Amino acid sequence: MKVILLTYVQGLGRKNDIKDVADGYAQNKLFRNKLAVPATSQAIQEINKKNQEEEKIREEKENIHKEALQKIQGVHFVIEKSANEKGVLYAPIKKKDIQDEVLAKGYLVPEEAFIEYKDIKNTGKHTIVLVLGMQKASCVFTVNGK
Repeated sequence: MKVILLTYVQGLGRKNDIKDVADGYAQNKLFRNKLAVPATSQAIQEINKKNQEEEKIREEKENIHKEALQKIQGVHFVIEKSANEKGVLYAPIKKKDIQDEVLAKGYLVPEEAFIEYKDIKNTGKHTIVLVLGMQKASCVFTVNGK
């Protein structure tokens, strides 16, 4: 029996996959637990349409991310923070501080781009690498002590 998975099923497949399974498994496990529906021609058409729409949205989002990263590539930011005479900051610069600085300068970079970020604890120049999907960009943050 052909079924369309409504969610990830371990050992079988991912959401919206069309799978051929035993009738008993489909009836007793998948349908009963609302993990799948019968793969009728109408359901298959709906799933294909939904997959196309999701693919289009994903591509649009990827293009927006690519543009955002291209704009911020190589940009230099300066942050003033309190530090001791050795250049150690009294409070580290966290991911949220960097995001706020980037946003304040007019760059719309999604939060998930800062996934590889580590707190800045010293004054000086620091390179921040932003990653979105397959796209990467880097920008420089200069932290001056005051």
